[in-house]
Amino acid sequence: MATQGTPVGVEPMRIPAWLDTRLLPDSRFARAYALFGDAERALLKRVISSHYLLSPPALARRSELAVTLPTALRFTMALAPVDYVLLLVDESFDAPALLLSALMPALTSGVPEVVVVRLGSSASIPPSILTACELAGQERFACLGPKQAEQLLLDCLSGGAAGVLLYSATPDVLRVLDRPGLRRRVHCETLRTLALVPPKRVALWRDAPEQFPVDSLRLLYGSLCFELGGCDSGCDVDWQTFASHARDLLLVPEGRAEHPGSAQVAVSESQLGLWKWSRLTSDLFSQSVTTFSAAL
Repeated sequence: MATQGTPVGVEPMRIPAWLDTRLLPDSRFARAYALFGDAERALLKRVISSHYLLSPPALARRSELAVTLPTALRFTMALAPVDYVLLLVDESFDAPALLLSALMPALTSGVPEVVVVRLGSSASIPPSILTACELAGQERFACLGPKQAEQLLLDCLSGGAAGVLLYSATPDVLRVLDRPGLRRRVHCETLRTLALVPPKRVALWRDAPEQFPVDSLRLLYGSLCFELGGCDSGCDVDWQTFASHARDLLLVPEGRAEHPGSAQVAVSESQLGLWKWSRLTSDLFSQSVTTFSAAL
């Protein structure tokens, strides 16, 4: 897919310089990090490590493929990362599991600039979110109001660089994107957009009371409210009936992971914290220029 570029010799503007004054200071990440012990940090690190396996780091430098065909046709494709990624969320997006599953593919793609933007006050950011970002090496994190978020997007669009906007499909974020100044411009050649629809139908099955500790669930999944089944749940349906219900996310003991029923995403206890956003693939973060010419 060809992406509109900037004139030869002109460096495209990625993220506007004024955003630097709104980035959270290192001290905010340090204070959040200090609130958690080794066990909590290890849990977040494991999720991050798993994402590195799922989305291996790509080469940041430009690559080129050239093929000369027998019919004297030369085909050349130059491939490179986009110039920037914005991850736009709001205060309801409080689960490190969901944030990391969007952030890590962007960080490993070779994109030179990745920024997390959260609507609302910086005082309301859960420490777990900041700690997850700290452990992932993502400290470009800004809190903006709706008008500032709109201006940021307009400035990025005006800069001419190729970018990706990942945004949580939640009411406050959708209101920003529906502002008159953005409505007609946000879907354009220089900006790819992907809506992140948070899981709503979430459930958890325990075969033993010690499975899926509440503290681990709260750390990774924030305010997601799981429907409970199995041991000590008060739910009197059997596993087959429970698993047959359509779910966005189902957490299951290790022995049941091979038969997750009707869940869109099923996660065993050993992989707690993983999630997959629909249509978020490595191709999203690449731009290409294709040339067809006569073979010399």
